Amino acid sequence: MTTEKSKRIALCTCKIQDESIGKLVNEICHEANKLGYYVVIYNSFYDLYQDNDISKSSQSVFSLMDYNVPVGIIILGETFQEKDDVTIRDITRKGNEAGIPVVSVDKQIEGAHCVLFDYSTAFERIVRHIVEFHGCKRVDFLGGIKDNPFSDERLNVYKKVMAENGLPVEDFRIDYGDFWDFPAAKAVNGFLAAEDTPPEAIICANDSMAITACRVLEEHGYSVPDDVMVTGFDGIEQEKYHSPRFTTAYRNTGNAAKATVELIHKLNGDNKDIPEKVMIPYDVTFSQSCGCQPIEYKKVNNVLMNLYEKLNQLDELVVGMNFMNNALTACSSVLEALPKIEHYIGVLYSDVIHLNFRKSFLSNDIKAELDKPIKAGEKMVHVVSYEATHPKIEMKEFTFGDKPPYLDNSDNIGANNRTVMVIPLNYQEKIFGYLSIYFYADVLQYDNLYKFSMNFNHSLDTVKNKEIMLTVNSVLEGANHKLEFAYAHDSMTGLLNRRGFYQKLMEKIGEFEKGYVFIASVDMDGLKYINDNFGHQEGDFAIKQIATALIKCSGEDGICARFGGDEFVSVIFSEKRDDPLLIGFKDRMISEIGDINAKYNRDYKIDASLGTEVCEISEEIDLDSIMRSADEKMYESKMSRGVKFRKSKRE
Repeated sequence: MTTEKSKRIALCTCKIQDESIGKLVNEICHEANKLGYYVVIYNSFYDLYQDNDISKSSQSVFSLMDYNVPVGIIILGETFQEKDDVTIRDITRKGNEAGIPVVSVDKQIEGAHCVLFDYSTAFERIVRHIVEFHGCKRVDFLGGIKDNPFSDERLNVYKKVMAENGLPVEDFRIDYGDFWDFPAAKAVNGFLAAEDTPPEAIICANDSMAITACRVLEEHGYSVPDDVMVTGFDGIEQEKYHSPRFTTAYRNTGNAAKATVELIHKLNGDNKDIPEKVMIPYDVTFSQSCGCQPIEYKKVNNVLMNLYEKLNQLDELVVGMNFMNNALTACSSVLEALPKIEHYIGVLYSDVIHLNFRKSFLSNDIKAELDKPIKAGEKMVHVVSYEATHPKIEMKEFTFGDKPPYLDNSDNIGANNRTVMVIPLNYQEKIFGYLSIYFYADVLQYDNLYKFSMNFNHSLDTVKNKEIMLTVNSVLEGANHKLEFAYAHDSMTGLLNRRGFYQKLMEKIGEFEKGYVFIASVDMDGLKYINDNFGHQEGDFAIKQIATALIKCSGEDGICARFGGDEFVSVIFSEKRDDPLLIGFKDRMISEIGDINAKYNRDYKIDASLGTEVCEISEEIDLDSIMRSADEKMYESKMSRGVKFRKSKRE
């Protein structure tokens, strides 16, 4: 058992940027402060569900935890979503071996005390309310993910209540919405198509699907609750501003946070008979969507003002990140970039920030192994110390496993009720180091921190790649054609990148004394939606399919390039303005993308907007002007089809 030397609680979580997770973390921090503790958060911005390079490198943050200091470890187990729970079982085992109490929240873990939410009882109250209080007999159930334990538990409750009331459990009344919009809408449409009359009620396994159910019912001309009752679960923030408000159940995160910290406190004392498991009841409310309360339209002035303030903060952050990205990526080495980092790290609005890099990352050794987690004994460099708006470059070398710089004077931090978060600096499989930020709970915007982290890591990777490229070129200049290809092409799609495109374009136009040049500006639709809902691997897949379609439609001599994440361009030269290769380009792209969607049948639609321009070749030709014109037509296409977008510059 740890001694009085520390009042630190280590908290391990994933996806703190999610609103519900961030709220629980903040409440745990407040409860810890009340009992004289302070919290050090180890966070991965990914939930480790995907067993890929990004998850593995992000997972490395948990190897940074010092098991000699904390008086307790809190694991938000359900946030990890990892197959076989490898990481949380490893943290629990190490905590047990060090004699540190471990408390898991929302997931039962062997070797840990658990604080669990009583989902089943609350959900049963909702189902009984619909069936027994309102007397509904034709009741449909919209579950989450099939074979998911939370979804299965709620389905079993539904079946139990229906059976106890002598009502048949019919297969056509049960479907799965995967806890989100698109499949939920498909399921509700299926319910409505199954019978001539709509069901009396639709019981949804969460609020997000309940919101979708209301939308689909409204599209079919049905009113909630007059024609169909709808219930939700989980009490998400959006539910508070939905009309009608839902009969739902809210997770009492305040009680959970209090119980969690009290368990840590008791486990460090002499208290006996400490329970292995604490159940936290859900708060059930019978509201407007079942008719128990009259529908009232909520005033959202305060919500809009808060949202406006958040958008202002986000705008400031985006501007700062853009300046930082431009400044960093203009550098030829990480060491050259460090003074820029010192200047721009203040966009996080925290008064204490520490930045620590692996020594091997700061070197120009192209063989440096950055894909392995940081381990005790590895040489590190404490680079930037940002305190009270006075950043400074320090370059202090230290050995990982000794007392790390990011927790110096930690007792003073705890006395001020501040929290520390440790974040891995990683990009795909590479681990650069880690950042630690000190803040007050409820002040730091976790979603903004996530955006900063992603942008910062990408900038670091860009600078490091440039440094490696320059190092390789200085040794193998003119001898390695593969490097020349990589220099001019996009690594993901094999298309030309911006640099290669302009080089090829200038070469090609010099070959034509007369004729026509055709330029197509192609911008993929919905990349952010695919990344957010299906993961970046699916986003990469969709990008590659657009690239494949572009190549097929541009002919053997077409010049195809990828300018950015979802931006593409194609150039075709022809002697005739009415060349079928030119005038049929748009139809070929539409057909090709349609074939791709039919072939792969993903749960999302791959699509793109495009604009084209044709110009006669002359000495006065202005290719940039032609490209801008094609861009504008592409944006007009997006607007006409209602596609959300943010303009970017290709030049």
